[in-house]
Amino acid sequence: MASASIAISRKGVVSPRTRARVRSKSASKPRKPISFRAIYNTMAYLVVFCVQASFMALLAAASTAVGMNAYSYIFQDEHFLLNKVVVAGNKRIPETEILSLSGVHTGKNSFQLNLENISKNIMRNPWVEKAVVRRDLPSGLAIEITERELFARVFWRGELFLVNAKGFIIAKLSEKEYPDLPLLAGAGEDRPDLGGQVFPKIFLTGLHLLKYAGETRLFEDPVAGLRIENKYEMSLITRKNKTEIRVDTQDLPKKLSRLRAIFDYARMEGKSIKSIDLCYEKKAVVKFTEGV
Repeated sequence: MASASIAISRKGVVSPRTRARVRSKSASKPRKPISFRAIYNTMAYLVVFCVQASFMALLAAASTAVGMNAYSYIFQDEHFLLNKVVVAGNKRIPETEILSLSGVHTGKNSFQLNLENISKNIMRNPWVEKAVVRRDLPSGLAIEITERELFARVFWRGELFLVNAKGFIIAKLSEKEYPDLPLLAGAGEDRPDLGGQVFPKIFLTGLHLLKYAGETRLFEDPVAGLRIENKYEMSLITRKNKTEIRVDTQDLPKKLSRLRAIFDYARMEGKSIKSIDLCYEKKAVVKFTEGV
């Protein structure tokens, strides 16, 4: 009989004895008490969260109100009304012209001025390379001018123009103005407007050559003129000795090194140079003044 009960339980049928044992274990297991502390902590967290959210909302509203009041204050308060404009750095441009170009008038609120537009307006003058504008609070404005440095004269269709070392056209000239500046010719038919930059690459290379010669004292005799011959070649002539120098722009550093060696040789030998042709890849043709 016992073996039959065991067999039945193995097939999945629960015996009365097993049922009683499970029932007694369930009855002896105590129920967990309610945790009032956990409920309290949860409620406290919700209260703190709501208070913080309300505070942030009030703070945002207050900040907006303060910001609007501050905005209204700086744009309406008489302490910020412009009553003084200081111009510095100008040498050739009259202060009255700079003020006229700026479009600035006293009595206007300083914070209503567009400093970038003021700078652009001033730079319409071809002499101006850079214009820095800043507020000098509470009621002032400072304008710092950097003028373009005159460098050479350029001959275009029977007219003379003044350019800086970067090729920007500064002003139209008469024949008697700035006679000591080198004269450049052959810049092409198309002339940019005043304030524009001369664009042929060979012309800009010529300006660079003149600047290099001046900074390194390549010539003891300063250059009087430079002529653009074609897309790659140019001719220079010195002021005092009238030495003619022809050079192309291909491998220009090597040509300039060769030119310096020629002048050093002539100086040591006490000879005067009539002309130099540097338009060759591996040589230079030099002519000395006869009888010297």
